[in-house]
Amino acid sequence: AARGRGYSVSEGLFMEGVVGVGVGFRDEEGVAGAVSVAAIAARMPPARREEIASMVRREIGLAVGEGGERP
Repeated sequence: AARGRGYSVSEGLFMEGVVGVGVGFRDEEGVAGAVSVAAIAARMPPARREEIASMVRREIGLAVGEGGERP
């Protein structure tokens, strides 16, 4: 599911009532890292998760150059 979406979602995995969205990125040697954003569940409905993931992907692209790939 995460690979198909392009981002992962963690719902209450580390703390009840908290949702996290994570986006990984690769370099020429493989997985280079990931960036995640977490918020209380009430502020992270499914539509907002997609919006956050899109913003994170854009910022990763700016930071590592457009050559960075998602895992």
